Amino acid sequence: MKFGFPIPNCREGRDNLTGIVDPQQIIQLSQRCEELGFDSVWANDFINPSKSSLEKFNPPPSWYEILMTLSAIAVKTKTIKLGAGLIVMPFREPVILAKQAITLDQFSNGRLLLGLGLGGIREEFTSIKPKEAKAHRGNMLDEGLESVTKLLTETGVSFEGEYYAYEDISLYPRPVQNPIPIYISGHSKTTPQRIAKHAHGWLISYPSLESFKEFSKEVEESMTAEGRSMSELDITTTWGMRLGKSRKEALDKFKNSMQGGKLRDENWYFDNNLIGTPEEVAEFIISFEKAGANHCSPIHIAADTMPEIEEQLQILAEEVMPLVQKA
Repeated sequence: MKFGFPIPNCREGRDNLTGIVDPQQIIQLSQRCEELGFDSVWANDFINPSKSSLEKFNPPPSWYEILMTLSAIAVKTKTIKLGAGLIVMPFREPVILAKQAITLDQFSNGRLLLGLGLGGIREEFTSIKPKEAKAHRGNMLDEGLESVTKLLTETGVSFEGEYYAYEDISLYPRPVQNPIPIYISGHSKTTPQRIAKHAHGWLISYPSLESFKEFSKEVEESMTAEGRSMSELDITTTWGMRLGKSRKEALDKFKNSMQGGKLRDENWYFDNNLIGTPEEVAEFIISFEKAGANHCSPIHIAADTMPEIEEQLQILAEEVMPLVQKA
């Protein structure tokens, strides 16, 4: 089982308090992840805070662009994989995005994991691209996946779609990785087909063990239909996380954080998150490994400040990971 950790480049006002993260702290956290033996760090992609968020928080949330953040991390690390989880494809233009991805792959010596997705907030999309407010974002994602894949794997390529088009494009230098691994997330009916057609990695967010097994069957059917095997996928499970000395302490800390502030069904906390003692969380992760997952990363840390995030990182590395790895 490989382990990843989230980098709070776009977490202020969503999962963490505002005013707690600066660029140097992001780099230092990434370096610490590498030192502790993590396989990957994951940044995410938000650009424009909502009006309600700007009114609620003072100072306003500081959000750092995903690929620029990963580029800065690349310069200050040596081996850890750089996960873009996920770049919102409808925000982006395929040729420029592909050029950025290839450049980062070159400068990091082949460490980029390129996640591409739909984006969770339509309001943010319409604020950035008001002239495309009526666009079908699912179709934009499909076109984006196809067009970016061509640019990353071929030269002299052209593409003509409803939303994207380019003619006779060759991007040099070519990527270090052949190919740059593309990761896809989502829970829609079309997600298994997207994974089977384009992906080298599958990011599944907040799964219970039951839902993971059920969705895995759908992905496997689609992979088989494309003549592919599940062994070709880096199957990455992502959850919210809070570790504690007892299950009750961990749950209380989770619920009292920004990440856990919404009211949920009681079972959700333990069935769909990494909440509990190191031993309990390790057992939870091992059950997913037995079901086919091979890469685990908390994606939301229920910790409002950087010292809390660093503490959770330390516990995960020193108390949870060894239990999983020796199982």
